[in-house]
Amino acid sequence: MPSTKQYVKHIISFILGMCILGAMIHYGNVDHFLLLISTVSKKIFLLAIFIYSFSWILRIFRLQYVTAHFKANIKLKDLFLLHISSYALNVLLPAKIGDVANVLYLKMYGMKIEDSLASIVFIRILDLIAAGMFALSFVFIGFKVPIINKYASLLIWGCLILFIGVVSFKKMSLLSRIFNIIENKIALKFTRSFITIGKGMHVDLINFFSSPLLLSRSVLLSLFIWFFEIFTLYFIALSMNISVPISFMIFGVALANIAKIVPATPGGIGLYEGIIVAVFSAANVGYNDALAIAVLDHLVKNLYILLIGMPATSMIGFDTAKFLKSDLKDL
Repeated sequence: MPSTKQYVKHIISFILGMCILGAMIHYGNVDHFLLLISTVSKKIFLLAIFIYSFSWILRIFRLQYVTAHFKANIKLKDLFLLHISSYALNVLLPAKIGDVANVLYLKMYGMKIEDSLASIVFIRILDLIAAGMFALSFVFIGFKVPIINKYASLLIWGCLILFIGVVSFKKMSLLSRIFNIIENKIALKFTRSFITIGKGMHVDLINFFSSPLLLSRSVLLSLFIWFFEIFTLYFIALSMNISVPISFMIFGVALANIAKIVPATPGGIGLYEGIIVAVFSAANVGYNDALAIAVLDHLVKNLYILLIGMPATSMIGFDTAKFLKSDLKDL
């Protein structure tokens, strides 16, 4: 569990993120920024939130599809609660504790710890693949590089990414041998148990990437999830009557979310907005316009997660510390 030192670092990083965001707003025209926020079309804004909800529906179906690989029979409602709860915990707590909670949630519903860990890692990899494919689409659609056909080029790059991923996981037999050597050399039961979990997770990931049907469907769901993420941004901009080329929206959302992998600030506060503004500026979108879109988009998504995720955590009644301690005793 996170120590007091980690919580202090988390609070400092949160303050840092808010300072970056505040500095960005101060750098521009504050009055113009506030005016843009105040002129938001409520109907279109609500439509943007509604569209964002679809990304969560798809996230739950994706999680169910992945966990069903292990014969897990978890209701969609429960999957929604545990998944959005983990996202909320990632925003509020340090050390990516939300991902840890997600793994333990699934174990609480009867999955093996290595299977639940592999499921969450696989989903994170899927998000990275989907975001990477959308980012690559900017190269061929945004810059209009004349290579055969822009859509064919995107498909080729997407298939290449998948091929590299499959080959990488299939050829990782060396990692399995390393796990075996370490496990045989270590006598401590506690440490050996962790090595066993690592081996199990590695085997599960290889199986995920070795199943063309499971992999293709999972990637397709991930692409649709990111499509709704981008579509949300589009309607946020539309609610303020600001025009941004769709290719730059695709690249901005993809790049900003890839950057959020590094937990520099909680939920990528400041970092997310900064990348969106930089990308939109390249499309000749005004600084204040770009910042207003980025702030409102990130605010909508984080508030959606927190307003549903925190009550979900209470409904689950999950004591992370207690469950983790009991889980470690069983190792």
